[in-house]
Amino acid sequence: MSTTGEHLAEFAIRPPTWARWIAVAPLIFVAAVLVIVAMTLDGGAIGVVLSVAVVVALGLVSWWWMRWTVIRVRIQPHEVRLSAPFYRSSVHTADIAQTAVVDDATLGRSGFDWVVMGRPRDRSGVRLNLGGVAALQMQTFDQRLYTVVFTSFDDAERAQRVIDSHRFGG
Repeated sequence: MSTTGEHLAEFAIRPPTWARWIAVAPLIFVAAVLVIVAMTLDGGAIGVVLSVAVVVALGLVSWWWMRWTVIRVRIQPHEVRLSAPFYRSSVHTADIAQTAVVDDATLGRSGFDWVVMGRPRDRSGVRLNLGGVAALQMQTFDQRLYTVVFTSFDDAERAQRVIDSHRFGG
């Protein structure tokens, strides 16, 4: 999904709905187990209050994950801003040496992916991922690497075109 406005383009990448529900399912199970355990304890009032507090906390985490987990790529005339939960970064377009859109299946994976992994100066760079099929890679002249996984090749290629058209002051 992309929009334009005060920036040249903005892309909001969200996990697929099925992935959001799969991530929430274990939290629902834990909440149910806690309520059952609390009901079987002697002096159940404290257990029930504690279970309710934990269920509310898990509910808030689930709500946050379902509603607010998003990776944003904002392309402005002189910089690209990347944001994800607990992560913010910007790269000046003049510092970008090259961009590439690659099939995400070709990238090495650990088997378990956090939303943000790595650091820009690491060999494999920083990777922003909520699931998808295409990855936009940006490498700077000082060898920082940024990889953003998009849900479609169209969005990744559109972001690449906008970045490339402004890399050298365009």
